[in-house]
Amino acid sequence: MSFIPRLIAICHDTGLLDRLRDGTADTATVVEEALRVTVPSPVMLRSVARATEVGGVPVAPGDRVVVATLLCAAAYGGFDPGRPHPPELRRLWFGAGPHFCIGMPLAMAQIRAVLDAVLAAGPVVVARRRTARRVLIPGYARLTLTRRSAP
Repeated sequence: MSFIPRLIAICHDTGLLDRLRDGTADTATVVEEALRVTVPSPVMLRSVARATEVGGVPVAPGDRVVVATLLCAAAYGGFDPGRPHPPELRRLWFGAGPHFCIGMPLAMAQIRAVLDAVLAAGPVVVARRRTARRVLIPGYARLTLTRRSAP
């Protein structure tokens, strides 16, 4: 999963790791906002169920459309867990309706377990990072955390 290292890096870079550790930031809100800005599923293919228009373009039942979740989420700007999460984007990256990801509860449990383990390790910093190259979904080839020494 490319999301977990990206979540940790975003929280580190914005100072949220310490706030999550001391309880002054809400974990669920931070995770939802990080999912929005990292968009684990940047596009989805869907079939049109009934005749309608999408952006002024007529579509008919059976037509295939590409939902650019990356662009939908990016329209709401940069990472800001203090801003209310837009309800129309609520977990869009996990699909919707009959196509909602059956693995979403497991993914969320994994995210929470790793984040809880990082927070329990004490104050940590990102010591090194290397971006993954030639990948469809951006991520890190390596993200090294170390305990922050006391001042």
